Amino acid sequence: AKGRINSFCAPLAPFIDPGSLAFHMPDKFGYRLLAKSFNEHRKLLLKENWYDMLNYETAWMNRRQIAEATYNACEKLAESKYRLGLLDEKSFKELVESIKRARRGEPIGFKKEKETTIEKELYPQYRVIKYLTPKLLWEIARWSFTTLLH
Repeated sequence: AKGRINSFCAPLAPFIDPGSLAFHMPDKFGYRLLAKSFNEHRKLLLKENWYDMLNYETAWMNRRQIAEATYNACEKLAESKYRLGLLDEKSFKELVESIKRARRGEPIGFKKEKETTIEKELYPQYRVIKYLTPKLLWEIARWSFTTLLH
């Protein structure tokens, strides 16, 4: 599985997308919106904890419960990755400690990381050349040429 599977878990964050069906019909999808205007969303982004930035709660969970469910799921995923050899021991221990600290409301403790995953897992390093198809190269060249003319 190593090199073939990149997995992480996260809640719908930070917002239910304005313009989406869930945003315009939250009751139908089990959401309770906590922000609707641009200014209300801007204020949410100033909150200290990620879960306080969420613009929603659900019919079943408030923001803190969503965070706790996320922490539980991320711990289980980290344990599975460690058992399968997809996560080394040092990274596993750091991640588990980070989740514990997040639960207590403490800073996560190491730079360039999220409390529930290792950042390099969010943005895996693939060779760009792998994605350069003839069609994509043509589009890039056409865009570049068009841009130069204007």
